[in-house]
Amino acid sequence: MSTSRKPSRFPRPLIASLFHWKNIATVAAAITIAVSFYRYMDLLHSGAVVAYLLYPASIGCLALLLYHSVYVRLPEVRLFGTFFAWVLVVIALNMNRADGALSTEWFHSLCATSFLCFSLPYAFESTEQPRIVSFLAWFTVFIGGALSALSLYFVATGRIIDINASIEGVLGIGADNRLGMFCHPNTAASICGIGIVLSVYLYFTLRGKLLRFVLLFPFVLFVIALALTDSRTGILSTALALGFDVFFILNTRCFCAPKKLFNSLLAIVIATACMALFYQGNVWIRQGYNALTSRVTIGTAVIVEAVKSTSTTGDSTPDANESSPAQAPSTEVSNRGLSNFDNFNGRTAIWSATLKGLAENPSILLTGTTPLIAGQTMTPYFPTEAPRGLFHNSFVAVLVSFGLPGLLLILAFIALLFVRSLRLITRNLYNEQQLPARLLTSVLIFTLAESMMEQFLFVDGMPSLVWVWFLLAAGFTFCFSREAPQAPAD
Repeated sequence: MSTSRKPSRFPRPLIASLFHWKNIATVAAAITIAVSFYRYMDLLHSGAVVAYLLYPASIGCLALLLYHSVYVRLPEVRLFGTFFAWVLVVIALNMNRADGALSTEWFHSLCATSFLCFSLPYAFESTEQPRIVSFLAWFTVFIGGALSALSLYFVATGRIIDINASIEGVLGIGADNRLGMFCHPNTAASICGIGIVLSVYLYFTLRGKLLRFVLLFPFVLFVIALALTDSRTGILSTALALGFDVFFILNTRCFCAPKKLFNSLLAIVIATACMALFYQGNVWIRQGYNALTSRVTIGTAVIVEAVKSTSTTGDSTPDANESSPAQAPSTEVSNRGLSNFDNFNGRTAIWSATLKGLAENPSILLTGTTPLIAGQTMTPYFPTEAPRGLFHNSFVAVLVSFGLPGLLLILAFIALLFVRSLRLITRNLYNEQQLPARLLTSVLIFTLAESMMEQFLFVDGMPSLVWVWFLLAAGFTFCFSREAPQAPAD
């Protein structure tokens, strides 16, 4: 008697590969990116996702990396591990002031970004890493593009959403005449800037014409939304990253190798011109929006006045329940230009006050304070008009939070990252196969430039997009510097 079974629809090796721990870690990293968007809409549930999903996943990913690979033998991993160990020492030294730091959202976020984002590239072979970068980049561009489209829709209709008073921003043009995405306009600018840089990365690493055409839509949405935020830091950081992109693309796609010096100098000139054009383009977008808004406002006022005059001279009285004409958007966006550029819009006063506070409390330079009480400790020294507890610089915040040893470890990590990036850029500059790796360094440039003026890296209470992509790009750059990757196939 025959006992043959019907073959399964999906072979078991395929199903097993889908649930491999590396793929699960990649999905967890994508969820971390999603949380960096959703945190501004619902902080409570975002914190629950970080604490009960991403934090355990990050510990599991670290354990499997230590078991399956030579992860711990790498110099950058040892350096970053030393910094993490020092963070634990700072928590122990400040246990009386920052009780329960190990159970806070900040520590869970630090583990998630460190063990999921920075460590993720080391779980894959060099041939698989470009596909992982492309997947995470597509995921970020999709969510960021959808949020930008939604915010621009509310701008066009003249409406805003303020779902909770505890949220730091609205969706639409806020009271400060700048575009928000449920977060401060400067934070919204960082979302748009990363979206622009990743869109360029995907455009020049994919081969399909249809996918490239699709990428144009989120790119345009990001550019318009970035201009309406009027964030000088976000716009200049994006322009700087795009300038490096133009330099890399010209040297690999447009110029031939024989005239290396002349081509490099010409690429620098063109890249600088593109940076200036991008900044001026943002100014033109804001001016165009304001001009369009003023025309629509004047037209709406004329229509309303005509309706009123008709109702007063006519024989019939209009019904009280009859709706009035819909109001068109009338809020202009700010166009600050480079005003207050000499003091970075008051940031230098905050940094000077922080240094004064450290001079009066020198023990902080050794023991730190942890990010939980760093802002509270230095706020009494801040200018009266400055935001409470915000250093507006990630490295100043690291200095106060983890002391001078913590800052030196981070700077050593960035210096090593700079050396590896420089090696990656200068090695076979005209080799097109290394273009994806070089374009990824633009993400590092953008995130570091943003972190010089905002408080994103290592001290934020929840994962931010700048923090997540800095560590992702750092991990992949270290891996790519050892072996140049190929462009991902369609």
